Amino acid sequence: FYSTELSDASACRRIMEACEGSLQRLRTDYIDVYQLHADPPEETLTAVMDALSRLKKEGKVRAIGSSTSNVGVIRKLIAAGELGMVQTQYSLLHRDGEDVLNLAIAENLGVLLRNPIASGALSGKYFNTSPRLDPADKRNDSFTSENAANAFRKLSELRFLTEDCPRTMVQAALRFDLDTPGVTAPIPGAKNRRQLAENAGAADVPPLTSEERLRAMVIADKAMRIWKG
Repeated sequence: FYSTELSDASACRRIMEACEGSLQRLRTDYIDVYQLHADPPEETLTAVMDALSRLKKEGKVRAIGSSTSNVGVIRKLIAAGELGMVQTQYSLLHRDGEDVLNLAIAENLGVLLRNPIASGALSGKYFNTSPRLDPADKRNDSFTSENAANAFRKLSELRFLTEDCPRTMVQAALRFDLDTPGVTAPIPGAKNRRQLAENAGAADVPPLTSEERLRAMVIADKAMRIWKG
């Protein structure tokens, strides 16, 4: 979508056209959250935010967002327009996004978390196993190594989160996200209705206690060190 050869006018036009196309395909008058999927080039960043602000002013977009983990870019987007939310990667296993969460709290931004179950690593499905995945599965390189098998053995210790509480492992992982300051909502994937119901049920299970969170983070950090070798 973006190119360093785009002028301000062409960048603006492409965003407006893309939004109009989405409205027609969705058969709706407005989009709740319209997000940038990638960081815009420095040369067109202001024009991009001007276009998005225009869409919001026209009522076609309710909120402007950006999918990024770059704090510097987020600050520039805030300065250039009406940024309302960010989407970033964060989970019990990958907590590098805490700087984004802190900025979001300071700037009163909504936050959506992508990959909140760490590509299934926190689902419990692979605990104490050496995963065998479809050859086309993009997780093959990271999930099928000896280090990964050892990490999954360590991660199996997270099952304590489900032992004395009516939570599944997926719900415990999502509940960790929901209870993290600055988080508006995680956005987990689902392949079927059962998984969809399980994901939604995370909102109704008991929050993790401070002791549970601390113990879980220690286990997750040790597993990551094993995984990275």
